[in-house]
Amino acid sequence: AKSGKKKVEIDDAAPLEYTMNSQKKCGDTELAYAEFAKLKQLPGTFVRQFTVTVSEKANPDNYMEITTAKVSWDTDNLQSMADLIRETAFAGKEVEVEFEYKTILFATGAAFKQWVEINKLDASELYKNGTFK
Repeated sequence: AKSGKKKVEIDDAAPLEYTMNSQKKCGDTELAYAEFAKLKQLPGTFVRQFTVTVSEKANPDNYMEITTAKVSWDTDNLQSMADLIRETAFAGKEVEVEFEYKTILFATGAAFKQWVEINKLDASELYKNGTFK
């Protein structure tokens, strides 16, 4: 059943950058933290072109946003950053955390393959939905 699909040639040892054609959006706290957890499984992985938004549930206009374009952020620290904003700027308040990103930098091709596996992605779809560098 796998015939006819484009084979992704990935060097396990070489670093790899993948940029999606459109942002991957995690529109609520549950999805955002699930994504943080997946990214944290891949040591040495960074994201770029991302936004983390923390907003007060009772007053969505009361929000704080961290956005990057070219700056690469260590995925290990993404959740820590969101937690810090929640505990300081929104202490004692119910919040919604949103996360979206476009570029992911893998330390190795092997880490990229692990990400594909964790997210149950179809390698041929990755070519349609983004670019490799």
